[in-house]
Amino acid sequence: MSTPDSPLRRFAAEFCENRIALAALVVVVVIVGIAIMAPFITAQNPYDLATLVLTDARHQPHLHGNTQPVDDG
Repeated sequence: MSTPDSPLRRFAAEFCENRIALAALVVVVVIVGIAIMAPFITAQNPYDLATLVLTDARHQPHLHGNTQPVDDG
């Protein structure tokens, strides 16, 4: 006689059979991973008001803090 499965084990088995649910889980994990890594992958700190210069709005931001004028052509 086999041992009865726990509700969690039955849920996991049914969840793994559903491809849409697995795809949704992957999407959620990727979004949460990006949200956790956001401070490390952003170009600048948006809350650092010491580096905020409103007069250079026509310049493109760069990773190293230097700016280049935008060519309007």
